[in-house]
Amino acid sequence: MSAITSSNAVIVRVADRLVESVGRQRYHMWFDQSARFNYDDQQHRLRVSVPNQFVADWIDKHFHQQLRDAAEQVVGNRIDLDVHVDADVFAATSEAASTPNAPEAPADRSPSIQSKVQPKFGSVLRHTLEEFIVGPSNELAFSAASSFAEEGPGSANILFVHGGCGLGKTHLLQGICRRVLDRRPQVRVHYTTAEQFTNEFLGAMRANRIDAFRRRIRRLDHLAVDDVHFLAGKQATQQEFLHSFDAIDLSGARVVLASDSHPKLIQKLSESLVSRWMRGMVVQIHSPNTATRIEIVRALAQRRSLSLLDGVIKMLAARCQGSVREIEGTLTKLHALARLANERCGGGGTGPIGHTLLNRLFEGEVSEQPAKIVRLGTVLDAVASRMHVTRSQMMSHVRDRRVVLARSLVIFILRQLTPMSFPEIAAAMGRSNHSSILNAARRIERNMRERATVNLPGCLEPVLLEDLVEGIKHAVQKH
Repeated sequence: MSAITSSNAVIVRVADRLVESVGRQRYHMWFDQSARFNYDDQQHRLRVSVPNQFVADWIDKHFHQQLRDAAEQVVGNRIDLDVHVDADVFAATSEAASTPNAPEAPADRSPSIQSKVQPKFGSVLRHTLEEFIVGPSNELAFSAASSFAEEGPGSANILFVHGGCGLGKTHLLQGICRRVLDRRPQVRVHYTTAEQFTNEFLGAMRANRIDAFRRRIRRLDHLAVDDVHFLAGKQATQQEFLHSFDAIDLSGARVVLASDSHPKLIQKLSESLVSRWMRGMVVQIHSPNTATRIEIVRALAQRRSLSLLDGVIKMLAARCQGSVREIEGTLTKLHALARLANERCGGGGTGPIGHTLLNRLFEGEVSEQPAKIVRLGTVLDAVASRMHVTRSQMMSHVRDRRVVLARSLVIFILRQLTPMSFPEIAAAMGRSNHSSILNAARRIERNMRERATVNLPGCLEPVLLEDLVEGIKHAVQKH
């Protein structure tokens, strides 16, 4: 068979051959709108452009040989096959598809795919469950997410994940979507945020395309909605979300939601939505402990090809106690400092990053921030939040075990973060002498040396007293 020199003709005929090879359904799912073909007849190269790495890996793994065979049968020569990510090629298509009043795209025989992985509207899926770092603070949430992604129809169809900012809620939601698509590519999956849902809904209302919007949402098999607390106070959007939620639920589809707060604690949210969300499994993500933070630092550094000494990893984990985002931000700064130091050394490479560079980073952060005055009220609030006790209980003479521990923590942290003497702390706490105050601080010190643990409400596993103290100190200093 003679070689065909027309690139467009080659592309069309390759597409036809591929349909015959993989079947029309699989072709439509993975090639119809998620790939762009380009054939270079001079170099005999077939280039397949896709919107993201997930699609590239899937096509390369499952369709590489079929692509090569189809192209070589058409051109009559051996060809060089190149599957690569080129998100810019799909930007215009994605923008048009996400606009509620965008016209229907004309039919086109060339392979121009819209992938299941990058849904018609919503965000690109960047996270996987395999990359999630598991520890005592998030073990239950991760287990629930994994089960939710694996189980088929008939199992619990609602999962609600809540916790502070930057603790991994988005990672779990996107990881569930990726796992579902990986195991069952034919499933209609959509990840979005409550803000995106609201903008889609309002845009559809303005463009008189609300029926089309509803059809797109309610035909899904799997819906993931992030930051649902954004719906608070938006009555019209809440009503629309409620109707869509009920329609999806009745169809047997599955819904996973995430919020900064427990459903019952989201202000200005309709009781109907709260009751429906509470019908599913509600799990919380807590701040990671020191051991988990060490693993997070190590994993994030490896992904950046950043070599760190073990001591540096431990110092970063001890310093960054707020969230994973705080760790990411600190690593970004450290990476920038390392590149600068490398350039000043002539680009010869400096080996693993050590304490000198880390101390320079921390010194810069300290110099940028004025010293904060730590007040008794701030410490009381931080301890009360972690120990689930009240200010009045800690200031009283109640001898309940948890209250006594909370009171001791207040004393110990005041002594560490303020210039207050034991008599001054005793006076502030309403005690006539400071001997009991001194004993409380020493008891905390001794228990920390002995690696004592504490059972906290809402935590499945005991927490190291040292981690608890560091977490409270971090909260006080961030206030």
